[in-house]
Amino acid sequence: MPVHHYWPVRNDDKCKSIKFAVDWGNSHKQKAQGMRKAASEFIQEDLKMEYVYDYMFHLLNEHAKLLTFKPIRPRKAVELCAETMASPAAGVQKKFFMESMENGPTDTSPCTTSSI
Repeated sequence: MPVHHYWPVRNDDKCKSIKFAVDWGNSHKQKAQGMRKAASEFIQEDLKMEYVYDYMFHLLNEHAKLLTFKPIRPRKAVELCAETMASPAAGVQKKFFMESMENGPTDTSPCTTSSI
């Protein structure tokens, strides 16, 4: 919610808008701290990773619609694979490369956290 969880920044005059927000925050420190606290509580209590993933998917799809660049592979380009990149490495570095390579697709998340 604007001015409760965050300070809105105008698209048409970002610098002036940010300067106003900083000046306001410097002259209204308690209100700014309250806004920071409300934002922090919102993120911790109401923001779910599912919503973040939905937003990122939407954002990337919308961004992709704006792209006009068509990539072209250079004639002398050489395809590299993980094994090729790991082969010149030695010792601990090679061990790290080999352990961090993907084994294949998975249905599980790379990290799991316990519910509190």
